[in-house]
Amino acid sequence: MARKTFHHFELALYLRQYGNAWASEESLCERLGISPPELSLSAENLRRLGYPVLGTDDSGYCLRGEAPFRAEEIAWNLGAAVVGSEVQVHDEVTSTNDVARQTGAQGHPPGLVVFAQLQTRGRGRFGRSWQSPKGKNLLFSVLFSPPEPVPATSLVTIASAVAVAEGIRKQTGLEARIRWPNDVMVNGKKVAGILVESARDSDRRNLWVLGVGINVTASPVGMASAGTLASELGAAVDRVLLARAVLMELDRGYERIEMGNHKDISERWRALSTILGERITLQRAGQRFSGRVVHISAREGVTLQLDDGLLATFPGEEVSLVT
Repeated sequence: MARKTFHHFELALYLRQYGNAWASEESLCERLGISPPELSLSAENLRRLGYPVLGTDDSGYCLRGEAPFRAEEIAWNLGAAVVGSEVQVHDEVTSTNDVARQTGAQGHPPGLVVFAQLQTRGRGRFGRSWQSPKGKNLLFSVLFSPPEPVPATSLVTIASAVAVAEGIRKQTGLEARIRWPNDVMVNGKKVAGILVESARDSDRRNLWVLGVGINVTASPVGMASAGTLASELGAAVDRVLLARAVLMELDRGYERIEMGNHKDISERWRALSTILGERITLQRAGQRFSGRVVHISAREGVTLQLDDGLLATFPGEEVSLVT
């Protein structure tokens, strides 16, 4: 049987899983299916790319310090069907949604992922400003092509919130949950947000641009009460490994949308919801509505039993959660 092709990014990804711990030459060679000379050469290749690889064949290897955040490593053997077909990493942009939208308008196929270390004009729902310290968090956008007929953007918001929460859970073990409609919470603190915008390509075909911000090691500017994954975990969280985990879950969520599996999306959303059965207040066009959440649906939105006993359903794209 032909031997698979090895790339030094496989070593980088494996060393990231060890954190600051040392991995022996024997375990690395066995896991990666390479010889000691190949391992040594791979480690040297990573050093040339700026990876802080310490060690030798005798002592083993580890990553000490901050490793580069590279598109090639994020995309390497990701295994997703659509998401991550191309990955870009920019040092600074106005907004990753802007870059993804502009690229999509030029006819780029869906699955493009645009990361940035810094956004100068990041935004959230309803045009709210959203600024994150450089190189501390995950700021990215994904370009999607919605199925026909085009579902409401609230559906992709909900499916994406589920994907982000599940990706965080799988990578960190933290019990991430969803505060309707687009906030991901850990221990009652917001650690991630989602923004979905509609666009069209040069042939007037519909596009979705999904923007995601995840607080990995720093709270957004002006949001000191927000949480970070590192502070809630009490340990470092690797941004590349987290990015890969979330992208895989987003790919699965996109597949559910394409297949029309709204029931599965709704069930996952309800299982992760922080508001089901709780009393909340929503705001729509300056008017507030209070009541107990009796139902949430990926297609219809959230249903409240209002204080006067009537039931009212609110689509996610029309309202914001006050309390």
